[in-house]
Parts: sequence; structure tokens; C-alpha cells
Amino acid sequence: MKKLSVLITFLFVGALAIYSQEGAKMLIHQSSTVVEYLLSEIDSITFKIPETQAAVHPSLFLKKGEEAAMLERIERSPLLSKVHKSLISECAPILRTAVSKYQISANRLLDVSEEVFRRVFLLSYAYRVTGTVSYAVRAEKELLAAARFQDWHPSHWLDTAILLAAMGIGYDWLYDYLSEESRIEIREAIVEKGLNTVWEQGFNQTNNWNSVCNGGMVVAALAVRDVYPELTKKLVEKAVASNPKVLTMYAPDGGYPEGYGYWGYGTTYQCLMSAALIDVYGTDYGLSDYPGFMESARFRQFTTAPTGKCWNYSDCAEAAYISPCVFWMAYRKNDPSLLAVEARYLESTIPYSAGEIFKPFITIYGSRLDLTSVPENSNHFWYSGGVTPIYVYRSGWKETTDTYLGIKGGYAASNHSHMDGGSFCYEYGGVRWSKDLGLQSYGTLESVVTLWDMTDASTRWNVFRLGNSSHSTLTINNKHHKVNGVVFLKDTYMTDKKQGALADMSGLYSEDVDLILRDITLEGNILTIKDSVEAKPTVDCDIQWIMNTEATSEKESDNSLVLSYLTKKMRMVVDAPCDFSLLQLTNVGPNSYDIANSGCRVGVQTKFPAGFKGTITVKLIPIE
Repeated sequence: MKKLSVLITFLFVGALAIYSQEGAKMLIHQSSTVVEYLLSEIDSITFKIPETQAAVHPSLFLKKGEEAAMLERIERSPLLSKVHKSLISECAPILRTAVSKYQISANRLLDVSEEVFRRVFLLSYAYRVTGTVSYAVRAEKELLAAARFQDWHPSHWLDTAILLAAMGIGYDWLYDYLSEESRIEIREAIVEKGLNTVWEQGFNQTNNWNSVCNGGMVVAALAVRDVYPELTKKLVEKAVASNPKVLTMYAPDGGYPEGYGYWGYGTTYQCLMSAALIDVYGTDYGLSDYPGFMESARFRQFTTAPTGKCWNYSDCAEAAYISPCVFWMAYRKNDPSLLAVEARYLESTIPYSAGEIFKPFITIYGSRLDLTSVPENSNHFWYSGGVTPIYVYRSGWKETTDTYLGIKGGYAASNHSHMDGGSFCYEYGGVRWSKDLGLQSYGTLESVVTLWDMTDASTRWNVFRLGNSSHSTLTINNKHHKVNGVVFLKDTYMTDKKQGALADMSGLYSEDVDLILRDITLEGNILTIKDSVEAKPTVDCDIQWIMNTEATSEKESDNSLVLSYLTKKMRMVVDAPCDFSLLQLTNVGPNSYDIANSGCRVGVQTKFPAGFKGTITVKLIPIE
């Protein structure tokens, strides 16, 4: 695996030398011939896992006999003590709750799988650290109930993978408590309803499915390795060989194409798999050494904004949350500064998230670090290339009123993406002046639009939250963005006096323009967005400039609006070479399936005649 990591790095650096600047930044674009070659090289490499030795249970994440030392370290940390008490207290309601039942919702068993995982992990943890038998009794009931499900819904193998992880952890952690009859029933279910149903497609993808499917499979296989050594060896080799297809997506520098929310989802299972492999074999075969993977913990920090919200581009909700897998990453790198955001959350409240089902990771790996004084991130800038290049500037890391500017590149056809190329997230004075509406629940859409068809013709793009008309970007001639039109970040500004980036958005409007450059700069407390447009010689361009905001708006003059949010105000001033009108639009979608949205849209409507070249300038100026 080390050789493969070197190969990927070599290919990446070589491509930078061969390609133009734009082409280099497209390196991880899924249609890139370089990536196709790289993935073919991955397919050609096999990995030999050693013969399985006799297993000692528990052996995954928190090994047998490590509980007392962990508890001693937790007691010395106010932050971890708070989490530990929370973990134990969350078990009491589970003891009074009936076991999970097989129930399909929106063609998924996913909610049930995740709830089984949450219950089993919490109860097993509580039993191991307190010795209270009632926790083990209830965990055993949950495990047996899941083992007796009619199936683990292998047609949506994500559901199966998460159940595999839950059953593997429960079997390993409760092994000494479980009767031999229960052990047999649980591990036979792991094999028959999980490991023997392996769904090939999930392991060949370059998105979060790869991490989740491989992660769940590996944890379960390692848990039963002493009884099924050949099956374990075969499946672990399969995982280690196929997993790099998603790891290439973190290259070159840690950006995650699917955004903040799916970073937390996919990366957590990625860490789960690496941690389990290291515990059993002493190595994860170089998986966590892939270019950009461990660096992606910084990506997550920088996509958490000062107000406490995340920058929620793509299919991501706005709420930020603690990510337990960062504790494993910080432990592996011996770098507590990766936990600066988590530490701040733990000092106040622990926001709920899907990642909370992994909360024991916080105390297990956090206790292996000195968290007496978690250092702040000393950097104020982030740039990552790859499939979805982004730029971020944060003026500071301590105050909710710190300034935040995020600028997004990429293309709509990438996994979970929206038509948000060239959009920007802007916070000043504790207000998100430019925002993204984010995720609409898949269950509300899958039956009415072709949600997972990412082509230009897909009805996916008619969904208000997903199309370009709701994002802080441009719409030309009332058309959708071209789904394979890539927005490149051609330049970035990272000085004390000037922050921002220059984006080439031309590919989004290839039928109508020859060039669109968006230059977003922050100088002092004034944000300036300059859109330089060159219309094709034969095409008139109706241009709609939109900024989605949580503020309300009031027209001040023919070229200015005043935006207000509580006691905060911001002036938006417009200059354009052709006649224009100011826009004040609602966030009400046009379709019956569009959900309600907060905030509104402000902007500019203008028209450039065929062949015209000009620049639309919008300034956001705080009213102090």
C-alpha cells in the first residue's frame, strides 16, 4: 500500500507539470483520464493480509484491560469527563425502550441501522467502563433482535454496512458476557445477512459509500476473524484493495468533494476501518497515508464558520456538530490543535448529529491526548483543489463575530453537488449575509424527481434548493448551469490587506458567454464581487446576479439596498455598465415539492447585448 500511495503522489505531481493550471485543478475530476489511469492501477494491485491469529476479545478500538487507564485519564480532563457522563446518562432511556424493529422508510433501513449502532455502542461502552450488567443485558437483546431481522436490506447496502459495524462492535466488546448461544446467533447473522451479501458497486465508488461499505464490512469481519479466518482474509483484502478509489478524492490537500456533512459521514467510517485494521494487524496498509486524507481534518475546521454553523454547500444541513472521528485523527497525528473546534463545542453543549452514534470515540481517543489546553489553529486561510476546489478565510477562531469568507468551485455533476459553482458564504459581525439553503430531505424528492440523475436533462435541477437560481451565483438567460461546467479558482488572495479568490465560471454558461470571471475580494471590512462577462458575439445575455441571505432587505436608492438582521445592517451597492434593476425575491420555491425556506434573495437584473464585455460590481459595506 505504501507503494500505491507513492504512485498516487507521483501521478498527481506529474499531472501538475503536464496539465495547464486549469487542467491540474481538474485532476480529480471523475472524467479525468489521469484519474481513470490511477484507478486502473489500484485495480491491478493486490494486498496479502496475514493469516489470522487467535483473537482476544475485545480487540477493536478499546482493547481488553484498557478501561481502567482510560477512565483515569478521563477523570483528569473536564472536557472528557463531561462527555463520559453524557454517554452513561444516554443509556438510561435505552434501557426503558423496546428493541429495534425491522422497518423500511423511504426505501431504506438506514434509520433503524443507525439506531441499532447507537444503542449497541453506547450500552457496550457503559458496560465495559462501569461493569453494570443491565447495560450488557439490554445490548444483547438489541443484538439478537437485529440478528433476527428478516434481512439487513442488502439492496441498499449502506444499511447492511452500518448494521455490520454495530454487530461487530457488540460481538467483540460483549464477547465475555455473551452466552455461547448468543455468540453463535450473532456471528452467523453477521456472515449470512451481512458479509455474504457484499454488494460490489458500493466498494467501487469514489464517494462516501466506499468508506461506509468497506468500513462496516471490515469491522464485522475482524470481529469474527477467529471463527471465519478465510472469509475475513478475503474480505479485508477486498476492502484494502478497493478503498483507495475514494481516498483519491481527498487529494491533493484534504478537500472533500461532498462537503462538510458527507465528510463527517464518509470519513468517520474511513477512520473506523483504519483504527480496526491497526488494532488487529498493526497497520492499515497505508490507507490513512493517502495524500490529503489526514489533512482533511483541517478542511472540516475551515468549513465550520464563526457563528457555529457549517458552510453547508452541496447536500448538507446548516448545523455544525462534533465529529468524533477527528479525535482519532488528532490521536494518530498527535496534534490536539485539530480538536480546537470540538473543544469549544464540548465547553458549551454537544450538538446532536448523525456522528453522535460514534460519540464513544471522543473519550476513547481523546483520553490518549493531553487536552489540558487545546491549541487554536493559527492559520487564517485554506485552499484545497481536487474535485471541488474551495477557498476559505477566517479572521479569527475565538469570536462568533469573526469574519468568514468561503468561495466554491467545482461542478454540479459531482456527487451530492448543487448548481452552486462560484457561490460564496460570507459572515460578518455574527450574521451570515450570504448563505446556502443546503439539503432538502431525499425522502421528499425521490418519488417526484430524478434525484440521482446528475445529467443536464435531470429533473433534479428543478428542485429550488438544488438549482442555480437559489444560490449566491449567476444565472444567464434563465438557464441551468451546465452540469459538467467546472468552476476553477484561478487565483487566491491570502494577505493581511486582501483576502479572496478569482474564479473562472465560464464553463457554466458555455452556450451564452465566452468568459465569466468572478473576483471576490475582502479588503478591510468591505466585500467586493466583480463579475466580468464577455457575451458571445451572437447571444444576448440576460443576467441575474443573486445572493441568498438570512437578512431582510429594503431599497435605499436605485443602486443600493440595506440588509438587516436583528440589530445588524449591511449596505449592498451595485455598479453595472448596462441598465439594471435591483432584485428583492422570496425564497419560496416554484414546485409543490419544494420545502419552506428562511431568508430571501437579493440581487441584480441586467442585460448585456451580444458581443458586449463588461463588469458587474457589487459591494457589501457594513453599516456600523
